[in-house]
Amino acid sequence: MQEYYTFHTDPGHGWLEVEFAELERLGIAGEISHYSYRNGSIAYLEEDGDAARFANAKAAAGEEFADHTVNVNHSHKIRSYRPYTVPEPKLGRTPFPAHCAASGDWIGPSDADPGM
Repeated sequence: MQEYYTFHTDPGHGWLEVEFAELERLGIAGEISHYSYRNGSIAYLEEDGDAARFANAKAAAGEEFADHTVNVNHSHKIRSYRPYTVPEPKLGRTPFPAHCAASGDWIGPSDADPGM
């Protein structure tokens, strides 16, 4: 099944609108440049490189897609979004490995570095 994406343009540039989760699924989320933008879960891939990177990844996955273009005759609001970045992983509590929890072993800073 062919998927459709929106290609946004203003008088100076264009961006392909893609869900961030799609970039992750294709394995290219970390390869997108800061010339693209991000607004929440949506990435706007700049036309010169990142949109082509996405198209190549879709083709490599054997997936077809098409786009429809939405033009505006002024500076697009996409330009006001934050430059594209990949969010840092959320840090949380790391569970003990099962063998440590079962044995009661504790690995603390003094165990890791005897000089502490």
